[in-house]
Amino acid sequence: MLGINGTLAFLLALFGYGTSLALTVAVLLKAFMPSRVGMWIGPEGLVIGITAHQEVTHELLGRWFVPVMTLAAFALAIGTTHALRWIIRRRSSSLDEMRRVGLARTALV
Repeated sequence: MLGINGTLAFLLALFGYGTSLALTVAVLLKAFMPSRVGMWIGPEGLVIGITAHQEVTHELLGRWFVPVMTLAAFALAIGTTHALRWIIRRRSSSLDEMRRVGLARTALV
């Protein structure tokens, strides 16, 4: 059970912090390639970053890309941190309970 919780915490951290980092990189790239980086909608679906077929896509955020993606990256990083802290607290409380039960069984023997 603890192995599963640890694996889920790792995957959550990888996804949350990785996505936050990718959004931050997209925001930084917007300064160097303003017409190529953005939030695009088209036949490929929703794309954040650089799209392969710019002629058939439509940019959604325009000049609002930087503030919206900065806020999204920050919120995702903070949300990931809070979720991981919750998982760790829950895991440590279950470990404490298992230790108490183990100590109680040892005392009965």
